[in-house]
Amino acid sequence: MLRKFLTATGVAMVLAAGAHSGVALARPAAVQAIDEARAEAAMARVETVSGLVNQSSSSLAGINARLLANPDDAEGMRALSESLERARVQAADAAAKLQALPAWKGDTDGDRLLDKSTKDATSFAVSTAAAITELQRLVNAARAGDKAAVRQGVVVLLRNLSKMIEGQALNARSRAALMTPGSSDREMTFTQANLYDGVAAAMPYLYGQVDASSTAGKVRQAQAAAQETIAVGRKRLDAEIEADRLEFKGAPPQALTKTHQIQTDLFASLARSVEILGGMADKIEAGGERTALAQDLTAMKAEEDKQQVMVREQIALGAQMVRGAR
Repeated sequence: MLRKFLTATGVAMVLAAGAHSGVALARPAAVQAIDEARAEAAMARVETVSGLVNQSSSSLAGINARLLANPDDAEGMRALSESLERARVQAADAAAKLQALPAWKGDTDGDRLLDKSTKDATSFAVSTAAAITELQRLVNAARAGDKAAVRQGVVVLLRNLSKMIEGQALNARSRAALMTPGSSDREMTFTQANLYDGVAAAMPYLYGQVDASSTAGKVRQAQAAAQETIAVGRKRLDAEIEADRLEFKGAPPQALTKTHQIQTDLFASLARSVEILGGMADKIEAGGERTALAQDLTAMKAEEDKQQVMVREQIALGAQMVRGAR
């Protein structure tokens, strides 16, 4: 029964962690295939990488972009410089700690994915720190009277606002390394990462920083990837449900049946999110008002909120199954 709990609720923990719910990661079923010490090390690596990615991406959150609009406001520009220095220290610390992590060794699919996610996270943190350093240079020039530096600073800042979304995609992929290869849970997690990719690609377009053609291509690519992971995930979930039905001789525990239903509903919600992403691509290709994408982002957030409700239900059911196994 405990195995069933771990398998059924693995994706719930991933989704909850991806939404900063504060729920600790449970050990997914994937790590049962390796020894206990290595399982603990893998969990620790994922938590370290995810925490440092969050530290890096959140470094931009405290920067007030509106202050750039008034470079003659000496007090405002001083405050901006101070916030940039705090952001630089935070981002540089995350980058240095990620660079210090050794390569993750191993021959399994999960090992390779975890090693790649570590490298990708490192590149992400380094680029974030570099963007903040460039912003500092431009703000210093603006304070010295360089009006062109103000415009450049706005561009650099707006182009990097998607960093927080990119960080969520990275974290989802690193957590997927702990999930069973070939499981519906893993495909669901990859779907979430693909959706983040699409939103991150659209954000600079929303703020007028990139052209339509390059943006549409990236959003379409993310949409296609998410459609594929949903299709594969649904097939694997069907197989998992049938395997459970056979194992329990046609009468699986009610909590497990409810968990499978929640997983089915989660895939349906993610599919709606993919449709919204496709609608965003349609608008970008049509060359309409960039701000129209804000409505789609609101709709996608509404779907994400629904997913979080289902995640909490799934976690509660998992806890119920654990109690029943004791």
